[in-house]
Amino acid sequence: MANIIIVADQPDQPESVARYLGLIGMNVLHARSVAELDRLLSSVPVDLVILDIDRADEDAVSLVARLRPRTGAGIVILMAHDDLEEKILGLKAGADTCLVKPVPFREFEAVIRSLLRRLKQGRAGGAPAASDQNLPRWELATLDWLLTAPNGRKVMLSSAEFRVIGTLSANPKNSASRAELAVALGKKGDVYDDNAISTIITRLRRKVKQKAGEPLPIRSARGLGYVFAAPLSSRQSAA
Repeated sequence: MANIIIVADQPDQPESVARYLGLIGMNVLHARSVAELDRLLSSVPVDLVILDIDRADEDAVSLVARLRPRTGAGIVILMAHDDLEEKILGLKAGADTCLVKPVPFREFEAVIRSLLRRLKQGRAGGAPAASDQNLPRWELATLDWLLTAPNGRKVMLSSAEFRVIGTLSANPKNSASRAELAVALGKKGDVYDDNAISTIITRLRRKVKQKAGEPLPIRSARGLGYVFAAPLSSRQSAA
């Protein structure tokens, strides 16, 4: 049974989410403040932390940046608005995914189960590493929507392409499940069309090969989703 902490300063939706997670077999703990979260993390094993802290004494992005070095638990941010830049900041800080409220329960369950499965396999060494310094480096400019290949050539990305690359670049080990990519693309995590995601990635591979002359190193990882199998960094603007 997974241990999940919900951190919330406004209890209405988190209470209903907690009841639903309990019904599907999760053990849910509540933290009404950041200080209470710190106490729980120090006293119980935790698999996942869900942050819904619109009015807390520490914003979600800052809290994630502080939490990530001290815990290997998954981190989910619940957002009041669909703000792509805010999502990217949260993911770069160390969150595993960001969901816009209100989140349909079935979608929420699909994303959480996928994340827990990916984290479990990652701990077992199932995800390909993308940190080898000898591999060619790629770079994503988050304000310009430009992907720079190791040879220096730049490729302008569409909105869907940027969301795919941005999600991969911000997640641990440059990986993301199909459900997480579906959510990033504005789809429902529990009813997404896997063929649609595959089509976007296939077209993106072809586009990058044509524009940059380099093969795009996005790989399908069995049981995980997709992995960017090369070092991938991000910055606000292209050089």
